[in-house]
Amino acid sequence: MVRRTGAARWTVALPGEAAAGYLPEGADDLLLRIRYRGDVGRLWAGGTLIGDNYANGAPWEVGLKEHGDLLRACDGVLTLAVAPLTPGSPVVMEEPFDADGTVADLVDVALVPVMVRTFDLTGKDGE
Repeated sequence: MVRRTGAARWTVALPGEAAAGYLPEGADDLLLRIRYRGDVGRLWAGGTLIGDNYANGAPWEVGLKEHGDLLRACDGVLTLAVAPLTPGSPVVMEEPFDADGTVADLVDVALVPVMVRTFDLTGKDGE
């Protein structure tokens, strides 16, 4: 699913129906959850930027539902790049920097289905 293609660049090949831009049964969206170490993450479908994220310590989530046409056009293969974090950057990281004084690494990538259900909390749904 994920393959390193450069110093701070990866391809993410979405599996199965996700590659064709389809949602799992009952899902309202499908998130690509990305955890990385670096300054800025950028995600492309083909030559189109579909998301960017400035590191803040939280996982980065990109909703794939709105990009169905782009996913089909690139056969579900996305490109992820992470700009290196340098010692003078305002982002605080617990992990040590690399020998060259920077850090740009991918921790993990996951697909997370989103299910939205609405509940009546007023107690009036049976009236």
